[in-house]
Amino acid sequence: MFTVTKEFKFDAAHNLGDDYPGKCKSLHGHTYKVQVTVSLKDGESLDEYGMVVDFGKIKEIWKKELEPMFDHKYLNETLDFITTGENIVKFLFDKFSEYLNSDRINVYKVELWETPTSKTTYQL
Repeated sequence: MFTVTKEFKFDAAHNLGDDYPGKCKSLHGHTYKVQVTVSLKDGESLDEYGMVVDFGKIKEIWKKELEPMFDHKYLNETLDFITTGENIVKFLFDKFSEYLNSDRINVYKVELWETPTSKTTYQL
């Protein structure tokens, strides 16, 4: 199966609230890294240009639709859910899927790193 992956970075702050028992209850920030992987659906083939999807299309969706919600934002104000890595990565998966999924391709996996050694993944 062919897949293509595009990577993005953004800086943002968040906290998990006073009820959370760990140190993430306090306001803090991350330089997040996001990787979006798109695959062909079963039985589908590369497009007329020999691609799964153009990297530029994935980048355009990030720049226009998602980056403004995330980069240099206080995520607790811009998102309407608890800003755990799990909730953020599922939100990103759903948003990329909304814009990219077609008869031929699916968003297969989204990975979100909060630190260089800690990531959360959501995949089909």
